[in-house]
Amino acid sequence: MQSTPAQIKEVDNLLSTFVFDEAEKQQLAAIDAMQQVCHLLGITESQYQRFSKGIARRYLVYLTDHNHYLITDFLKCPLFWAWWDNQFKIRNQQFIATDFGDHCSAQWANIYADLNDPYYLTTQIRPTQVIWEAVLNKEEKK
Repeated sequence: MQSTPAQIKEVDNLLSTFVFDEAEKQQLAAIDAMQQVCHLLGITESQYQRFSKGIARRYLVYLTDHNHYLITDFLKCPLFWAWWDNQFKIRNQQFIATDFGDHCSAQWANIYADLNDPYYLTTQIRPTQVIWEAVLNKEEKK
């Protein structure tokens, strides 16, 4: 028995709702992970954001071998920031899922800082080719 156009549309509507709900769940999980990190470290969300941006800048220093022009272009690239935020979300979820034992906020902060060491991160994560192309194409236009 074939589905009618109305049935197909109903299934499509349900599927689009499911996909949206899944994306929403991922976003909520990322927010929850960030809030848990803030709680463990005893910091505010504003302090967390400054930490993330500061790590990104130092990461770019190592990634670009101190190339000021490339660093500036990366910092202006929305694709880089979307990628960076996603990488931070992944590390946050890994951090809160790891049992490091019973520590105070200062000890958690040291562990978290070690896991987000900019030099170490250059050996673990790299911007995608699309991001590099966006940055390099901007650099060539100068």
